Amino acid sequence: MTVAIEWCLRLRRGGAGDWAQFTQWLEQDPAHAEAYDQVALLDGDLDALAAADRADRAAMGADWADGASSSFVRGPLRRLGAIFAIVAAFALLAFLWQPASRSPRAGTEIATASGEHRTVALGDGSSVVLNGDSRVWIASAEGREAELLRGEAVFNIRHDPKRPFALHLGEDRIEDVGTVFNVVRDQQVLRVEVADGAVRYLRGGNGLQLNAGQTLKISPLGDAIVGRKSPRAIASWQSGQLVFEAVPVAEVAADLSRNLGVSVSVAPRLAYQPFTGSIHVRSRAQQVVPEFASTLSAHARKSGDGWLIE
Repeated sequence: MTVAIEWCLRLRRGGAGDWAQFTQWLEQDPAHAEAYDQVALLDGDLDALAAADRADRAAMGADWADGASSSFVRGPLRRLGAIFAIVAAFALLAFLWQPASRSPRAGTEIATASGEHRTVALGDGSSVVLNGDSRVWIASAEGREAELLRGEAVFNIRHDPKRPFALHLGEDRIEDVGTVFNVVRDQQVLRVEVADGAVRYLRGGNGLQLNAGQTLKISPLGDAIVGRKSPRAIASWQSGQLVFEAVPVAEVAADLSRNLGVSVSVAPRLAYQPFTGSIHVRSRAQQVVPEFASTLSAHARKSGDGWLIE
């Protein structure tokens, strides 16, 4: 549903290329069309309510000079309440449309708090290291099946050709070919980085093999980009260093949030600015975030319990 909402917003100003990609997205799964229809209906209700609200405001402006009573504003306020209700419906539908979780299900779910790292040993000799604010499901003590539900983790997998390790990512999955690989899964992006060996990324009936030093990045709209990264830089967060090459600042902020244990956000105009460099995250957020902001010629300030870079 989240992707359907993004398409609804994108197509308001979309060109021929956007419509062509939208058609491809609809054809990938019948559920996509159903999701978009629900979003379009809600979007139409929002437009209708917004138009009615503008008309009420214009009328209120005309009547105000005639000494309109306070009861006059009840209509616009009720309409505003309806608008908030529809916006809440958008949020609820987006939540309900997330890839179906396998819970309740056998196995174990393990989570970390922001800024916390945790190593989970699997029964077959493999291991999973979770970054901060992350959650993973492990199918059994042997650990040959798992799902990264949220956040970031590095998987050190002992290869067994008779029982390949499978990592689920919603409807997609990764199968190892004897490997060490890092995965990030959040609302902004899905990233897979192979430090050693190889993995096979499977989506529907298609598969893509990634070897050591190769990366795969998938946006919320489903765009996939294969790139390269030094194997030594992959999962370097375990040693307190984050390494980036032309990564949007919004993604850098998400990585900082996981590792520093505080929320780091960026102003919209900086969100898609590419950043290349390394950031040491062993220090406190009060030092790390302002120093990072200065490399962007930006300013970092406290915002609630976190930081805003603007």
